[in-house]
Amino acid sequence: MINTLCNIFFNILLMIFAPLLMVGVIKKVKAFFARRKGPSVLQVIYDIRRLFLKGEIISSFVRMNYTSAFALGSLIAAGLFVPQITGEAVLNNFSMDFLIFVYLFGLSRFFSAVNALQMASSFEGMGSSRELVFSITGELTLMMCLVSLAFFGSSCDFAGIFGAFRVPSIDNLSVGVLACVILFVIMLLEGCRVPIDDPTTHLELTMIHEVMILDNSGVSLAYFIYSGMLKIYLFSSIIGSIILSEFAHLSCFIYGGLFLLLLFLISVIIGIIESVQARLRMVHVQQYILFAAGLAVILLISVIFVRI
Repeated sequence: MINTLCNIFFNILLMIFAPLLMVGVIKKVKAFFARRKGPSVLQVIYDIRRLFLKGEIISSFVRMNYTSAFALGSLIAAGLFVPQITGEAVLNNFSMDFLIFVYLFGLSRFFSAVNALQMASSFEGMGSSRELVFSITGELTLMMCLVSLAFFGSSCDFAGIFGAFRVPSIDNLSVGVLACVILFVIMLLEGCRVPIDDPTTHLELTMIHEVMILDNSGVSLAYFIYSGMLKIYLFSSIIGSIILSEFAHLSCFIYGGLFLLLLFLISVIIGIIESVQARLRMVHVQQYILFAAGLAVILLISVIFVRI
C-alpha cells in the first residue's frame, strides 16, 4: 500500500514539474548556442504562474469555455497510463492501455480544435485545419509504432511491452532504437517544436499550433501552453522506459536518477535541434511526418519477421 502511494505521489509530482523544467532546459540550450545568458530554467514556471494570475478575455462567439481544461485533462489522464520515474504507471496492468493513451491524445487534439474553431477567426480555423491534417499521419504513425511494440513484446499493455526489452539482444536493440527514433519525431510534432512548428514565431501564416491559441488568454492560455510541454514529457517517458528497461531491476533511487538524466538529455537534444535546424516550409512538413510513417512501416515488418 505504501509503495503504491509513493508511486502515485512521485509520478504525479514529476508530471507537474518535469514538463516545465524540460522546456526551461531547452530554452537554456538555445540561449547557449546563441551566445546569450538566457532566462533561468525556472523562468517557465514563473511564466505559467503569471498566466494563472491574469484575467481572461473571452470572445463573444465562445459557447464552451472549458475546452482548454478538457484538452489538458485528457493529456493528464493519458499520463496516468505511462510508466515514469518509478518504472511503473499510476494506472498499470490495464489491457490495451497503449490504445487508451493514443485515444486520449486524440481527444485532447479534438478539444484544441474545437477551441480554435469556436473563436470564429479565419487564422485559427486555418491553424486547426493544418493541425488536423498533419495529425492524421502522426496518429497513424504513433499507433503503428505502439502496435509493433505490442506485437514484439507479446503484450497488450505498456508494462509488458517495456518488459520485452529487459533482455539484451540484437533484436531488442534494433527494434528499440527504431522505435525511439519514431517516437522522437512524433514528439516534435505533438509538442509543436522545430522543425515542424516554432513555438516562438508570431507570423500567423506560418503557424500550426500557435495560431490555434491566439485568442486565448489567462488560465486558458496557460492550459494550452502546459499541454504542449506535457506532450514532450509523456513521449520522453515512453522513450525512457524503452531505453532504461534493462535497468528496471535496480533500486528506485538509481532508476529514478537515470530517468531524470535521460529527460535532461532529451531536452538538450531538442534544444540543439532547434538551434541548428530551421523550421521546415509548410509544404515539407507532411514529408517529414511521412518519413516517420515509413520508419513505422519498417518497424512493423521487422517485428513480424522477428516473431515469425
